[in-house]
Amino acid sequence: MAFHGCHDLCIAVSEVEAFVVGVGFAAWPPNARATTYNKTSAVGAHTVGAPDGGPGLPIANWSEHHGDLRVAHFLGLHAVQIIPLIGWWLLRKQRLTELQRFRLVWLASGTYISVFALLTWQALRGQALFEPDRKTLIAAATALFFAGMGTLLILLPSTHPALHKWARTFEVQI
Repeated sequence: MAFHGCHDLCIAVSEVEAFVVGVGFAAWPPNARATTYNKTSAVGAHTVGAPDGGPGLPIANWSEHHGDLRVAHFLGLHAVQIIPLIGWWLLRKQRLTELQRFRLVWLASGTYISVFALLTWQALRGQALFEPDRKTLIAAATALFFAGMGTLLILLPSTHPALHKWARTFEVQI
């Protein structure tokens, strides 16, 4: 399988953006359970756990003390720039094979989706970006662990035969 530059990057970006749009449609319109707990209308609001317009972080004005969906929204929208930038950076790495570049772009896309989902989940539970609870920290550590292990499996299998055999079990044949 060869890394076909723009084509593969476009597919990776489309994967991330489809997930972002899917989460957006799942959150709209509000379901019956959400309107039962929230007596006031919060359709279109970006702060969870408090009314919009409280104290915010400098420049972005994201809520300092409550969940803010704009953080995940920002990350989701910028996947269109970040994933191709990662692909371009990987193309400049001469020591990587085309297959390694291909796998790393897909790993970056999957990691991007997991961070987006984590930020959305954190905001929907009313937590500020810099005030995560234990569950959020465990989920972030898990995502970081899998991203790191995926990178190792992509970069090291040729030097470690046991890792190579294990990594091939997860390979998708097209």
